[in-house]
Amino acid sequence: MQDRLAQMQALERSRYRLVELERYAYAAGIDCPDTVLEELVATRQLIATLEVAAVSPPTAAQVLSRMTQPELPQQIVWPQDGKAMVLVPAGSFMFGSDSSSRGNERPAHEVVLPAYYIDRTPVTVGEYARFLAATGGSWPRLFPTHWQPFGYEHYPVTGVSWHEAHAYATWAGKRLPSEPEWEKAASWDWASGTRRRYPWGDEWDARRCNIADSGPGHVTPVGAYSPHGDAPCGAVDMAGNVFEWTSSLDWNYPYRPGDGRDDPGRYGVRVRRGGAYTSNELFVRTTTRQNSEPDGFFLTDGFRCVADVPG
Repeated sequence: MQDRLAQMQALERSRYRLVELERYAYAAGIDCPDTVLEELVATRQLIATLEVAAVSPPTAAQVLSRMTQPELPQQIVWPQDGKAMVLVPAGSFMFGSDSSSRGNERPAHEVVLPAYYIDRTPVTVGEYARFLAATGGSWPRLFPTHWQPFGYEHYPVTGVSWHEAHAYATWAGKRLPSEPEWEKAASWDWASGTRRRYPWGDEWDARRCNIADSGPGHVTPVGAYSPHGDAPCGAVDMAGNVFEWTSSLDWNYPYRPGDGRDDPGRYGVRVRRGGAYTSNELFVRTTTRQNSEPDGFFLTDGFRCVADVPG
């Protein structure tokens, strides 16, 4: 496992360096130094080698498991809220980032998760309206009153506190995703055994998401940037549009499953992921963490839910 961890960390550093080199070469144009071009070629070759090494062959137990367990559908419709959900397969992935300048994303470490389903889109105004009708609840205090709800059914519900997001998830028979569950869904390409820096890949492209640099300056209907901005699992809007609540308290890494940070009964600052229409590129990276008080103070906060695969 330590060898695999070292390989994945080296792969991440090399991809980060490749992005830097490509940006420099593009900006320099014909004046780009030969040394940079040589390093660019060498880095691409190194990444190709590391990608092959990082994909471990399946063990006999894994092969047997695939043969004896029925294949899970890639997409389901959840009965309580009628929402499409996509599968995130079981297995390990690299969580966090050693190359980030933000200390709360370090260290990168391997986390093993069972299979689960995640909402394909953030919860929408129309879906939240049905929840309120069923429970007799009220709209979030920061929610724009003129959106209630006609004409905006397919926009993400916003201004939602962590408690309100948790209440919806409980009503729907689901839960909020843990940080690793959110990050794996946003970044992990299990076909190649590699992680993406953005949901669509390692190259930054502001046209693939709704953020301050390229968006209209307000939220957009869910899926407006699909399929070009989709995550490997098929989830949409995991970069930009609205921040998304997780179940996790803002504790330091490494993440330890069952250590109490995902206990809904604990009070403390919770982590939001994914960035919003007001964010810049830094906040839509798949590893970026942004914390907030659970009582709700931001118009840009939304959420999506996850569900366990029946055992």
